[in-house]
Amino acid sequence: MGRDIPREVKAGEVVSAAWLNSIVAYLRYLNEQQLRRRILRGVGYQAKESAGGTSLTIDRQAIVRLGSDDLDIHRNEDFQLRIKPKHQCTVDAESGHWDKILQVHIGRVTDHHGHELNVTEIEKESRASTPAKSSVWDSEQWVDVGVLKPKTSIQGDDGVATAAEEADDNSTKEVFVRLTLSGSVPEKAVFTTKKEEGSADIYVPIGKVQAVVVEEFLRIYMEQYQQGPIELGGESVGMPFDVSMTETIEEPLQEGEEPQVTYQVNVEAGRVFLPDRQFAYIPRKEKLELGELTGSTRYVTLTLMRDGAGNLKYQYTLEPESELGTRVNATEYTAEK
Repeated sequence: MGRDIPREVKAGEVVSAAWLNSIVAYLRYLNEQQLRRRILRGVGYQAKESAGGTSLTIDRQAIVRLGSDDLDIHRNEDFQLRIKPKHQCTVDAESGHWDKILQVHIGRVTDHHGHELNVTEIEKESRASTPAKSSVWDSEQWVDVGVLKPKTSIQGDDGVATAAEEADDNSTKEVFVRLTLSGSVPEKAVFTTKKEEGSADIYVPIGKVQAVVVEEFLRIYMEQYQQGPIELGGESVGMPFDVSMTETIEEPLQEGEEPQVTYQVNVEAGRVFLPDRQFAYIPRKEKLELGELTGSTRYVTLTLMRDGAGNLKYQYTLEPESELGTRVNATEYTAEK
């Protein structure tokens, strides 16, 4: 009944309750259909709705090389784990041995505010191999995590093969992305193999790899936890005057120079309530220059003023705590009974 378009009525015709209910039923059907056809957010794409309709933005896709005539097919995903190919490693001429180097593919961290951060290096504290210069087409997209030292399995009395204990155990490595946040915005991201106890950072597990020699055969056991871009948060609205920080990397003007990194502060929109039942709406402020990170505490201050014509003006500034004046204590007011 609800899927049928209600019939038209003639001039002067008495409108019945059944006809009105048919309109309600058809509207309910249309609402269900538009909810079913709505594009939801997901990993690898973003849907943005506006008055003109819905636009779909596809993230950069995985690199795919298709070949023919028995050529290999390579597909590289964000945060994919692998053992470094033999032809990219140094092979001992006599024994034929080559180090089994664990690698992770570079990846991206995004959030629902449109911020994007690339993860391209491993934390300095982690033990990684010295990267060799390579001309392989995708070599710059892989990060060396470290060399796996396989354990040798032993046969127990119950007939079950177990791994022999070693003093320096590098047979198992777990890979994380360590995220440093500024408020709710990802500020820094690196690969690491160890979680620091008591750290305020977020550790996103990528995967776990173990190397074991079983009956003279090397076996690599790999568990991939995360593959594809890491997306933080969900659909949410920033609180009034929330402060977040972003960074801009400027490419060097001359070859050999380090990229210049500048930091900016974003402040969400909010309202300031005034006397006489008035309030001023302050729009979102983007890219308020932070300058150098000196390590000292600075506050984002909003100054609201009136000009000579009585018009309201506002200004955002970054000020150290010493410029805000002297701190005084306040106590809660309690009305006398």
